[in-house]
Amino acid sequence: MKMIRLVRVVGFVSASLAFIHLASGADFEKFTTLAKRRPEIRFPDSSLEQRSTIFRQSELLMSQLYVHRDHKIVYYGKGIDPLPRLAEFEKTFPKLGE
Repeated sequence: MKMIRLVRVVGFVSASLAFIHLASGADFEKFTTLAKRRPEIRFPDSSLEQRSTIFRQSELLMSQLYVHRDHKIVYYGKGIDPLPRLAEFEKTFPKLGE
């Protein structure tokens, strides 16, 4: 329940900041593609412990907070389930950031 409240608060804050930015009249590109922005994306260096924490949080999110996950698996098939992909990723994530 606390996680849901946190998500709502973060969403509200993000929307508020976006509105303030828009209201300020700042000059910015309204729409762009990921392909254009990808070179600008930088990930901070992280330790194995930090990567492990992020992985466990992702696993928790997908297993317990993915809305109607079981129903989606039945309707769309097992390919929609993110947990097997996370299990595969678990084998390689310690090497990330090296």
